[in-house]
Amino acid sequence: MQPIILHIDLGNQSLSNWLKDNRYVIYSELVRYSEKLINERLELVQAILVSNLADNIVFIIKQDKMTEDLQMIYDDLKESNGKSLSHFETELLKIRASKATPAMLNGVMVEYYGAMTPLQQIANVSTLDARTITVQPWEKQSINDIAKGILNANLGLNPQSNGEQLLISVPPLTEERRRELVKRAKSEAETAKVGIRTNRKDALDLLKDLKNDGLSEDLCKDSEDEIQKITNSFIKKIDDLVEVKEKDIMTI
Repeated sequence: MQPIILHIDLGNQSLSNWLKDNRYVIYSELVRYSEKLINERLELVQAILVSNLADNIVFIIKQDKMTEDLQMIYDDLKESNGKSLSHFETELLKIRASKATPAMLNGVMVEYYGAMTPLQQIANVSTLDARTITVQPWEKQSINDIAKGILNANLGLNPQSNGEQLLISVPPLTEERRRELVKRAKSEAETAKVGIRTNRKDALDLLKDLKNDGLSEDLCKDSEDEIQKITNSFIKKIDDLVEVKEKDIMTI
């Protein structure tokens, strides 16, 4: 966008006082300049001194939607982090604890009429007791495909069919196996954090572009702080989730 150049007379006033007292004058000039600027609700957020010619000063008044741009950066960062967190939660569900829960099978995919389909969409998954999961297919003929899908998920579970449903015995975990699962959970947490930090870098790159376009140093610093604040909040959520998972795994 081409800048709008206004010639104004400061008189005996300082630049800051003139801007404070003549905001309407500047707005009127912009209204006269272009109806489009009115329709886009122009905000005057920056005045850059270009040259001093006697009593006249030339200003470049930039159309600026940087506040909206900053909010978009924050919103996109939260959305991206939310996806990373959701993926991490899904991966944690695949790491079983000693107690049988339907969530153990959340990642299982089954070939159903030629398409890979989440198990929960074609069967009811529940627990019979603390050591047994039951899978009741909605269509009896899919029971073998469901058993195959559970085996292929490499969960260390062996489904047994009685012709009507699948029974899955969840064996108790050894101390060594528990520690292996905790290590795996922490590894997944670090992977998730890498994703969060990558999202932060992307947000900072966008902020750098705004700075190059004229974003003030103060706003830039505040925005960096906000981006870090958002990042820290999601890192904490990951730490909290893996802490709960570790306790769940180590509880006998």
